[in-house]
Amino acid sequence: MILEHVLPEGRILYSLYAHLGEINPELHVGQSINLGFPLGTTGVFLRDGRWVSHVHFEIKDAAVLHNPKGGNACTYNGEPGPCWGYTPGNPDDYGYHNPEEFVSSGFTQTSIYAVSITAFDICHHGNNFCDPSEAEGPPDETSPWTGRFVSLGGVGGYIIATMESEFINGPGVDLRIYEVGDLQGGKDEIFDVFVSADGKRWIQVADDIKNDEGQCFASIDLPTNGPLKYVKIVNQSPFTEGPTPGADIDAVEALWASSGAGGLP
Repeated sequence: MILEHVLPEGRILYSLYAHLGEINPELHVGQSINLGFPLGTTGVFLRDGRWVSHVHFEIKDAAVLHNPKGGNACTYNGEPGPCWGYTPGNPDDYGYHNPEEFVSSGFTQTSIYAVSITAFDICHHGNNFCDPSEAEGPPDETSPWTGRFVSLGGVGGYIIATMESEFINGPGVDLRIYEVGDLQGGKDEIFDVFVSADGKRWIQVADDIKNDEGQCFASIDLPTNGPLKYVKIVNQSPFTEGPTPGADIDAVEALWASSGAGGLP
């Protein structure tokens, strides 16, 4: 996939995304897209038997797969030919550019909490704590527990949190799910976590996780960049009897937002 970028001074550059597992089927040639629009997904592990899952990313002067300035500068299997993303000398001499000159990290560390939570299939098994709004806002984190939470009921019961603003994948831990567990007189219980940009297409980011050791939250390092807006938490705990069946969610926190700096237009 190749995107065209018109810089403020009028200069035109192209970004290439190769070795994708799938291109977003909503894309078509000539389409204009906005920041955050999902382009596709990475490939499967050991793609073609040679590479782990990754994206081959280039910034270049022309909308071509090989080196923009052409010629037979590279050699493959003893035969001269064009370069395919790798050059024998300075990449700028072949029409490539250092992406760091155009794309910066754009990370801002913050605390983004849920402003609205909806629940699905949790108000049964004697659940006395099935009001999803109890998990909105910052965590209570009291010990012993005196705060608010929502219990997820039986296996498969879930909540969807709408976060107060968009969040992204930053350095290290990106998401914390606060669950009333061992430290607060409860029990560390397991759950799955999914994220979404639009509340329709979901990416699973955690499977059967529970609170970090010695903590009252589970930490997640997102495998996808975002920006994202929604978090879905699905109960997998088998402890589904009594007044607080299933995982007991206190709060959802995202830790990184985009600063809006350094992106290609």
